[in-house]
Amino acid sequence: MSEASIARQARLALGDLGDLWLAWSDRGIVRAAWADEDDDEPPLSEVKVVKRVPAVYGKPLRDYARGKPIDPVDLPMDLRRGTKFQRGVWTALRQIPRGHVRTYTAVARAIDNPRAIRAIGMANAANPLVLLIPCHRVVAARLQLGGYSGGIERKRRLLELEGVVVDGETLRPGQLSFFE
Repeated sequence: MSEASIARQARLALGDLGDLWLAWSDRGIVRAAWADEDDDEPPLSEVKVVKRVPAVYGKPLRDYARGKPIDPVDLPMDLRRGTKFQRGVWTALRQIPRGHVRTYTAVARAIDNPRAIRAIGMANAANPLVLLIPCHRVVAARLQLGGYSGGIERKRRLLELEGVVVDGETLRPGQLSFFE
């Protein structure tokens, strides 16, 4: 992707959730990646860094981090990366409502590829748009949190922020509507 198609990138503070590097084009958000506390390097080295994220993106994400009933999947995205399979998985993830989860198995079924459970995990790991493509809403079959690129603690905080009850690294059974 050329610099002309990606306008800018900036770091956005999301309170207790940490900082998010956000890159955007005139079509929408291109990249959203968690920034490590000691990481000042942006994820897209070829793109100019600016001081502020536009309010059209920053305000809803900050409101989400404060617990307001906003779903980041509604923000405009510019998703031209990924394989056809990955984009199919990411589309399925965007269908998981805030406050709900799906298992890796359910996501595999949703894309009509029931044997692709491990590949679903790989597509989650390659997700270029954390929060906008809510891979944190995918859990293991026994209601365990499973992995997350931002770490298990952040995944737990994100789910709790959305109203999911988590006990350690396991979801409490019976308190969610799974659509398996």
